[in-house]
Amino acid sequence: MKKLLCLVIILTFVFMSGCQTALERDKRVMLEIYGNDDNYITLIGEVTEIDSESSYNVMLSIKCEEVKQYNLNADDECKYSVFSSSNVNIGVGDTIVYKTIPNPFDYMEFLPIVAIDKNDETILDFEEGKENLISWVKQIQFK
Repeated sequence: MKKLLCLVIILTFVFMSGCQTALERDKRVMLEIYGNDDNYITLIGEVTEIDSESSYNVMLSIKCEEVKQYNLNADDECKYSVFSSSNVNIGVGDTIVYKTIPNPFDYMEFLPIVAIDKNDETILDFEEGKENLISWVKQIQFK
């Protein structure tokens, strides 16, 4: 009986360490993709919805016809998360120029926005947004 119990415990640890390795691999892939400036594209779109818990945690819906050139599965409106550490001064109906990664990971419900310009004014600087996105990925705890 003790041997069976030891075997179950050992198999549980082996299984859990395998899952953790796969999750860490996913995190490394995200960091590689988000860390490479060449993976970002610049798009123009109209903000159709804003959902924010605060002025610093903003989810947007944007008409995203252009993103279909890069992601054939994209809808007419795409959900985005703005990776800003300061106030994002945009509203529904605004047309913005933004930088994003066009192909989301299967388990993400949104695309990241790491730069925003509105009326030739920088709302979110690319380097700041990219740094915020990478910091967010580093703290992700997959379940």
